Amino acid sequence: MRKAALIPDLTTLHNRETNKRVLEQVVEGDDGYDDFMKEKIERERDELLQKKEQLLNDIERKKYESKTNQIDENKSQLTKYYFRYSDSFILKWDIAVIILAIWNCFSIPLDISFEPPFSLEVFYLIIDSCIDLFFVCDVIV
Repeated sequence: MRKAALIPDLTTLHNRETNKRVLEQVVEGDDGYDDFMKEKIERERDELLQKKEQLLNDIERKKYESKTNQIDENKSQLTKYYFRYSDSFILKWDIAVIILAIWNCFSIPLDISFEPPFSLEVFYLIIDSCIDLFFVCDVIV
């Protein structure tokens, strides 16, 4: 255990050599110390700027990914409520709307103009109410 404590690691040796070099320059009165410190500060600044740029890029990428994921989730949630125009259900629905609209083209003017006796029958009123309900559903869908 004592031998391990006596053997310095490489970073300690490097720091000692750097400190020794700095002290020699200071003792000799050389301005190399200022240059050395400037270089060291510039290197550290460059490293920090690179890390900052990398972090900003990572943040932007994560924001973009989260937005695209959210958009994809919203699309998948909304598309299950959409009807495609080529769907067979929509074709049948549109044909039914056309047929019922033609029915209304004849029945409404007939009811208003002549007031036929069959227009007061329960069956006719139920059919007419169902047609109206169908058109309300068409507006909603």
